[in-house]
Amino acid sequence: TADDIERIGASGRTAIVFGFQNTSPFEDDIDLVRIFHRLGVRIAQLTYNIQNHIASGCWEDHDAGLSKHFGRGIVKEMNDVGMLVDLSHCSEHTCFDAIEHSSRPVAITHANPQEFVGLEIELKRRNKSTALLKALAENGGVIGLSMYPRISKGGSNATLEMFSDMVAWTVDLIGID
Repeated sequence: TADDIERIGASGRTAIVFGFQNTSPFEDDIDLVRIFHRLGVRIAQLTYNIQNHIASGCWEDHDAGLSKHFGRGIVKEMNDVGMLVDLSHCSEHTCFDAIEHSSRPVAITHANPQEFVGLEIELKRRNKSTALLKALAENGGVIGLSMYPRISKGGSNATLEMFSDMVAWTVDLIGID
């Protein structure tokens, strides 16, 4: 829990949150969500760039979104056990579907606002639209902005000022909460 992290940090130790950067460890078995949660996994990205059993990744030309049975079932099970749904590498449709079908807030732990960054970057499909960021915030979700050059304005020439401007722009768009 967040209280555990604060307690551990106050004791001088390091707290670690285990997570998956894809739901592939769940294979095609919803019960594995609960098993991995018991083993300490607390966050999972629904996809890592490409299509899987659960949803479409951001690199897919055909954006089918969250699969109607298995994908929604995985999201529900993650909600039930308290595992955070991460949409960082998901397609636009998948993100909207996950926000709609999740009973808990979701997160985009590492991406940037597409409108601020622009489309002249190498991995432009990884960043998130203004409409998506607004839906995320309206549903209690959060975004973690990224300094990864391949998704940042200015690429490897990005500056601290550019990043700070992006933070301010995002706060103006969706709020600080």
